[in-house]
Amino acid sequence: MKFKKPELAVKDFSKTIELDNSQDELYSLRGDAYRELGKYNDAVKDYDAAIRLNPEDPNPYIGRGLVKMETDNKDEGLEDLYKAKVLGADGVDELIIKYTEGSD
Repeated sequence: MKFKKPELAVKDFSKTIELDNSQDELYSLRGDAYRELGKYNDAVKDYDAAIRLNPEDPNPYIGRGLVKMETDNKDEGLEDLYKAKVLGADGVDELIIKYTEGSD
């Protein structure tokens, strides 16, 4: 997901998580905002939290996989993308192809 103002999104999601920290979607979305800001460690922490709360949701696997790909951790990134595919995520095949083109 793309945010017009990712800094504001992080702030708003953080406030909401303070009120209810049981919603995996909030962690996943805040992770997306952190990823847009290049705050990869914070993004991974939020994706991990979302996965702990709901391991059957493919979205945090996609986000975490993209972070790993963007930080040159290709093997783990692909592992997350494949997991998202198994969980039924749409559009993951294109991401997998994008990140595996030209690789040995």
